[in-house]
Amino acid sequence: MSDLKSLFHTEEVASFVGVIDLKDGSAVHAVQGKRDQYQPAEFCCGDAELLLQHYVQLGIRRFYIADLDAITMDDPNTNLIVKLASVCDSIDDCDEIIFDLGWRGGDCSRSTGTKLIEQLSKQFKKSCWIAATETMTNPASISELVDVVGSEKAVLGLDYRDGRLQGQRFQGQRFQGQRFQGQRLQSQEFDESDWIIAANQAGIRRFLLLDLSSVGSKNGPATVDSCKRIFTSLRGLRDSCDPLIYSGGGIRSDEDVRALSRSGCNRFLLATALYPRAVY
Repeated sequence: MSDLKSLFHTEEVASFVGVIDLKDGSAVHAVQGKRDQYQPAEFCCGDAELLLQHYVQLGIRRFYIADLDAITMDDPNTNLIVKLASVCDSIDDCDEIIFDLGWRGGDCSRSTGTKLIEQLSKQFKKSCWIAATETMTNPASISELVDVVGSEKAVLGLDYRDGRLQGQRFQGQRFQGQRFQGQRLQSQEFDESDWIIAANQAGIRRFLLLDLSSVGSKNGPATVDSCKRIFTSLRGLRDSCDPLIYSGGGIRSDEDVRALSRSGCNRFLLATALYPRAVY
């Protein structure tokens, strides 16, 4: 953590987001998106509440909680999520809790998972919810999340691997803005502009960029160019407000944070860099 130490004595710490990845009831150490190999975070013995308290002691007041079981369509870690959200909610100066429960939309938007998101969103006022390209099949699913939690609590997650946007392949009608054209497609992958336009039209101003190949790698962030591109695209949209761009993965040092900041990033996701150095 010493490579980030100087920023903890500046206002920059208010932009740090402590990451907690959940799997099988434990906080796991995520490395390069190889989820089948994730193991409980060693220094806290996989205790997610202990990891949260570690972040709090460092001065972190923003948190990102990803339920990897829910993301991979397994049962969500509901009880643990409620416990962590309750702890965050009890912190007077907690700014936000961002959750990724693998939002899919479509038929899944009427599922038990949607009811859970709706319930927790009402219960925890500082909660935000991610609709990520990794799990959605088309951009129309973004507005479905907005219908559940409101645009101010919705976040578009743009997921990459080695710079390539990740997403489910979609079979159906082609998306154009907020509607679908009549022609049928056998298979389609949407590009960044499809997702950004749909999010902007839905009133979303929060965007979270992650490159799975860099997560936990300590190789530096891989999303600098993507952040620049997305920031430029958002500023170019006629109805867009100043965006909030979150990113991380591989952050090692003050300079990594500054590089992302120069690219238009406002919030910085951190996990491994905040762990005790003797462990990782």
